Parts: sequence; C-alpha cells; structure tokens
Amino acid sequence: MFLNPILIGGALGGILPTLAKLASTYVTVPTTPLPEYGLLFGVLLFAVIGAVIAFATGQSEIRQAMIAGIAAPGIITNLVAGATAPTAAPSSPPAVHSMLNILGTAMAQPVPASPGTPPAGGIHTIVIDPKVTGGLPLNAQIPLSAEIPGVNNTTQTVRIGTINSLSGTTTYSIPATAKNLKIGGKSVPLSGNQTTIQLDVTTKSSAGSDFLWALGGHRSYQVQSIAPTVKRP
Repeated sequence: MFLNPILIGGALGGILPTLAKLASTYVTVPTTPLPEYGLLFGVLLFAVIGAVIAFATGQSEIRQAMIAGIAAPGIITNLVAGATAPTAAPSSPPAVHSMLNILGTAMAQPVPASPGTPPAGGIHTIVIDPKVTGGLPLNAQIPLSAEIPGVNNTTQTVRIGTINSLSGTTTYSIPATAKNLKIGGKSVPLSGNQTTIQLDVTTKSSAGSDFLWALGGHRSYQVQSIAPTVKRP
C-alpha cells in the first residue's frame, strides 16, 4: 500500500512547499545556519499528510495526487504561523542606560537629588558591540553586572541590566570605581573612562523551533555561547 503511486504523489506534493522554502532561504542567504533534525520531522509529517489527503480524496492520477498533497499542508501552515507569530523583543535603549537608580545600594549612599548629577568619582562608559554567528535571536537575555568596591574592602556585584537586542551597539554608564564588568557571568576588566567590548555571540536553533519552521512557523534562535573581548583604541 505504501508503494501506491497515489500515496507517493501525495507525499511528494506535501513536501514540495517546504523544500521550495528551504531552497529560497539558502539561495537568498547562503550563510543561514543548517537546520536541526526537527525540520526533518516536519517534512515527514507533511509527506504523511499529503499522502493521506491524496488517498482520502480518491485521486486517480499522480498529477492530481501531487496537487492535493501541495494544498493539504496549507491549513496547518496557516495555523502554526499564526500561533508562533514572533513578538517584538524589548529593544535596548540606544542612549545611555543610567545607573543612578542603583547607586544608593552599590555605594551605600543615597541617590543624588539631581538626576543630572554624576555619582561621586565620575562615571565609566561601556559600549557593547555584538557580533553574532548564526541567526539573530529575538531576545538574547544576557545579564550585565558590575563589580564595585564596597565598605571594609569588600566587593559588591551590582546588576546593571540585560542585553536583549544584538542588532546594534548599546551604551551603558556605571560608576568609575567599578573594576570589572560581568557579561553573562564572564568577567571583563575595566580601565580609563570608556571601554568598548566586542561581544562575540554564537546562536543555535532548537529541533523544536525547526520543526515549527518546517510547518510554516517562525524560526527562533537561542544564545549558545558568548565571548567578550575588550577592543583596544
């Protein structure tokens, strides 16, 4: 039964739209990361759906079976695409991220009365310049913190924020007394009034994401590893 020409024609029709999408993707952007095994499962599912629809509708010619198979996955594609529509990730503000709201905790001092008054000892400017290998994640969620001297020769780790967007550079300001910056748990030494950090990020899609991608959904990526490096002037 599985060698029935109608079933084969329906199965081929079921996978043709996905194969066309893959061909278009890799011809347009050859550097697109290769898919995981989840995409193969999605393609096989479309083949089964195409074969079942071609058989159930009583097709008698291979050409008609292929047409039925091509049309069959459209319903699932529309449903999955709607259910997995990407939501906009919180974008990192392009301007300077202020640390004045946490200086009271970090420096054991109250926040200055005037928002425009720099903290005692000045500020240090941090510029994060991301370089992504792989697909761009919608929300990177890389924690950012600074090590600041406290009382009695102690060191306090103060959370600055989270790097959500890797689509461009982001600038932060922290107290000039900070000696180290931690990006995703990795320490970077600080010196001078400004430090520019190249953040090499490697991303990877999951099998589940590629399965939904094969069904017409959005392909998502997650941060796999990071490597911060201080860029010398």
